[in-house]
Amino acid sequence: MRKSWICALCMAVLLCILTVGAFAADYVYYENDFSDSSTLSDFTQYRGEWGIVDGQLTLTGLGKLQMTEQAFLLFSKDEGAVNLTDYTLEVDMLNIQTQAGPLFRCDLSKANADSNNSFYGYQAFISFTGEKGAIGRANGIGDWGGNLKVSENIMSPGMNIHLKVVASGKNISYTITDLDTGAELWTHSLENDEW
Repeated sequence: MRKSWICALCMAVLLCILTVGAFAADYVYYENDFSDSSTLSDFTQYRGEWGIVDGQLTLTGLGKLQMTEQAFLLFSKDEGAVNLTDYTLEVDMLNIQTQAGPLFRCDLSKANADSNNSFYGYQAFISFTGEKGAIGRANGIGDWGGNLKVSENIMSPGMNIHLKVVASGKNISYTITDLDTGAELWTHSLENDEW
C-alpha cells in the first residue's frame, strides 16, 4: 500500500500484503499495490472516503468524520482472513504526515462505522506527530483500549517507511524500516494473551 497524504486525520488499513505460514512453506494470501482502482472492491470502507489516486491508496474525503476521528477500511474479500492466526503483514507508506498504519486481527462482524475505534483488533501505527511508532488495540466494547508499546522519536514527517507486523500465536512483532535507506528504525515484540 502506498499513501501520499492523509489530511491530519487518523487512518488505518488492513491486509495489504499478507503472508501466511502454511506447514513448511510460506505463501502470499493477499497482495495489493493499489495501482488499479478496482482493487478497492476487496475492502469495505467503514469510515472516511477512500480512493485510488495516481496508483496510491488515499483518503479522499472525510464523509461524516471529524478531523479528530479515525478513518479505516478493512479487507473483506475473504472473511476467512479473520480466522488466520500466524501471518506477516507488510505495508509501504509514502510521505508520512500523521497517525496511520495497518490494522490486524480484526473482527469484521463487530466493525461499526458509527464508533470511532470499532475495528476490534490491533493497530501497528505511526503517531500523530509522525515521529513515533506504536502498537495499540481496540477493546471488547469498540472503544480505544490503549497502547501496548510506544517508541521514542525515530522518524519525521515526509519520510517513506515500511511497516512489518508478524502475528504468531500470542506473539506480535512490529518493525519500522526507512524505505529509502533500508535502515531499521524500531522493532518491538510482545506477548498478548487477549488474542
